[in-house]
Amino acid sequence: MTIKIKVKITPNARQNKICGYIEKDILKIKIKAKPIDNKANLYLIKYLSKELEIPQSYFTIIKGKTSRIKVLEVSNIGKKEFIKKLPI
Repeated sequence: MTIKIKVKITPNARQNKICGYIEKDILKIKIKAKPIDNKANLYLIKYLSKELEIPQSYFTIIKGKTSRIKVLEVSNIGKKEFIKKLPI
C-alpha cells in the first residue's frame, strides 16, 4: 500500500507544525530547517516520521525537491490510517 501526499512547506519557521490543509489536497507544514543543501527536505522527512510515528524509510519525495510544494510518497500505510495520525 502506497499513498501520495501533496505538502506545502514553510522553511525557516519558528517552530515545527503541521498546520492543516490549505486546499482540499495540500497539507501545510512549517519546519525550522533552512532551505539550503537539501536540509529542509531531510528535516521534513525526519519531522514527519517522528510526529506521525512512521519510519523515515517509508517517506520519499517524488516531486518538488527544490520547490515549496512537494509530493511525498508514503509506503506501507493507507490514506485513512495516515489521516488519523495527523494532529489536526
